[in-house]
Amino acid sequence: MKGIYKLSILFFFIIQYITLSQKDVDSFKLLPEKSTIEWEGKKVLGSHIGNIKFLSGFLKMKNNLVAGGEFVVDMTTIANTDLDDKEYNAKLVKHLKSEDFFNVSKYKKSFFKITKSEPYKDSENSNINFKIYGDMTIKGIKKPISFPAIIRFEENGIFGRAKFTIDRTKWNIKYKSSSIFSDLGDKFIYDDIWFKMDLYFSK
Repeated sequence: MKGIYKLSILFFFIIQYITLSQKDVDSFKLLPEKSTIEWEGKKVLGSHIGNIKFLSGFLKMKNNLVAGGEFVVDMTTIANTDLDDKEYNAKLVKHLKSEDFFNVSKYKKSFFKITKSEPYKDSENSNINFKIYGDMTIKGIKKPISFPAIIRFEENGIFGRAKFTIDRTKWNIKYKSSSIFSDLGDKFIYDDIWFKMDLYFSK
């Protein structure tokens, strides 16, 4: 009986600890209609820019530190914003959605999950206050990434901003990659894709 009693007391304190720890965590819901993702892909003779939309997401804060978060991106919303020619614009977007790039018919969503964060200072941008670590899943392939970010409390929630690049070949996007194919001459496309995200959260 004493053993059962001691075990019950132990479970009680464990549950209390978990409960108290959870109370310190605040969850903020992403506002997809207000938040934005801009992308840029570069080639030797130019570049293309565009945007894509969030489907959902949330951010967890504990003691003013980023404690977690998950985000879902709707790959079907890939758009180009630098081409005025509607026919060429549609052709490019169709190609980006094809198997050469993101294979959107099969992988309609991409994901990012925050695994940890740490306070961070940038000598070139004093507004940056965090470094975010997480797993990016594109085309069903999960890879770790990290990037500096701005996380700021505002009157109605939280604002976040991040700029970063990914090497597309790590997610099996190899079309005209000079690091994969050696016979492209000056017709290759750079492996890096540049992203800029503005995120708005509410309680």
